[in-house]
Amino acid sequence: MIYRASASGKGFPEKYRGALFYADFSRKSIRTASVNPKTGKTGPGEAFLQGLPAGPLAMQLGKDGAVYFITHGGGAKSSTNDSVARIVWKQH
Repeated sequence: MIYRASASGKGFPEKYRGALFYADFSRKSIRTASVNPKTGKTGPGEAFLQGLPAGPLAMQLGKDGAVYFITHGGGAKSSTNDSVARIVWKQH
């Protein structure tokens, strides 16, 4: 998912605008990589959110500038670690 700022201007810092966010199921994390707008090539990946209780499967950017994602604990059946979550950036 490429991060785009919400129409209200709220959301993550400038560093993440236009960056690729991707799920790493096996590491149970969400990672980011910068994207060169001219070539479309990505830079090295870096950890964004680590230590999730289950592997993230899919993400979507909300109109509010938040990143929504789902996790799955693995296996063919549901798990108590399956969830839907929302990431918002808190301004300091």
